[in-house]
Amino acid sequence: MIDPKKTEFVLYNNLPHLMINEIITDVNKAVQSLNWAIGEMNRRYGLFEKMSRAGTYVVNLDEYNSHLEKNERLPKIVIIIDELADLMLAAKKDIEDRIQNLTQKARAAGIHLVVATQRPSTDVITGVIKSNLNTRIAFAVATDVDSRVILDQSGAQKLLGKGDFLYTMQGVNTPVRVQSAFISSEDSQRVVGYIKANNEAYYDESATAFINNARSSPSGGDSYGGSGEEIEPVYIEALRYVILSESASISMIQRKCSVGYNKAGKIVEWMEDMGYISSFDGAKARKVLITKEEFESKYGTL
Repeated sequence: MIDPKKTEFVLYNNLPHLMINEIITDVNKAVQSLNWAIGEMNRRYGLFEKMSRAGTYVVNLDEYNSHLEKNERLPKIVIIIDELADLMLAAKKDIEDRIQNLTQKARAAGIHLVVATQRPSTDVITGVIKSNLNTRIAFAVATDVDSRVILDQSGAQKLLGKGDFLYTMQGVNTPVRVQSAFISSEDSQRVVGYIKANNEAYYDESATAFINNARSSPSGGDSYGGSGEEIEPVYIEALRYVILSESASISMIQRKCSVGYNKAGKIVEWMEDMGYISSFDGAKARKVLITKEEFESKYGTL
């Protein structure tokens, strides 16, 4: 749960359903949590591929889980972002790129996104984000333009408020009008209190450690974990190739990660700054200094 306003989701802190034992309110942690989700998505697709190559063809999480024992199955993950406008104001490119990546690919891996905003304008719900979010809900809005931003058609400006909303999804051309129930803060508190009292929480410590590795505020540029910025997934991917091949070079990273020369150079600089590879020494090949165990303790499965 990501709550930039720091008030909406406080009630749900420490719920047993959460993967980490906190509600994320910091922009840097929000970006880092989306980075974690992208890494988890890619890990799951790797598991699907491994099972398929072993002779059991699977294309999504439900098929994958159906071939596993109950205690080995992977959970579905829902990322809920409240007030997207606030995040977009602080780190538009970082948030937009990661939401695009997740909404395009994560569904089959069992990772889903719920995004909310009180300001449905095109600078918040950009074309890139909207094109990948097919299921939409519009409560009462002020203008026809706001309705079109959410639903691609007018109608939401005529709603009555108090839970009256329009719902649309892929394959449904005409929005369905729905009346949502009113649940008071007291009701919510009683339900949440009951759940907390009658269920044990099992948080994902590796996810918590990764998300809390968020550094200073995102700048919209290349983020590599140096100078206090969060780590892009491509840096972790490159480090994984370096450890597996036991060698590090710009040309290898260009080939394996499909990045340009400048980007590959920055990745090598990051590895050197972090002490993962040795410094440049003329014609000598760089040594890989980070072990597989160290990588897995910091960044997950190799």
